[in-house]
Amino acid sequence: MSELALHKQTREGLHEVVAHPPHALLLVGAGGSGKMSLAAILAAELLDAGPAKVLEMPAVKVISATK
Repeated sequence: MSELALHKQTREGLHEVVAHPPHALLLVGAGGSGKMSLAAILAAELLDAGPAKVLEMPAVKVISATK
């Protein structure tokens, strides 16, 4: 997660998610705010895979809603 520019509190929260992962995680925010990048990086950390390939893994399900 070192490639992300994050507030210290946010970075600590993400490390907590990786250390104690929930059964599901909902990322909400404005379009273009980096949710997909964050999801890929978190999934890569949790699954011990590269962020570029993690979204293709069968264990990863991306649900996207647009208005």
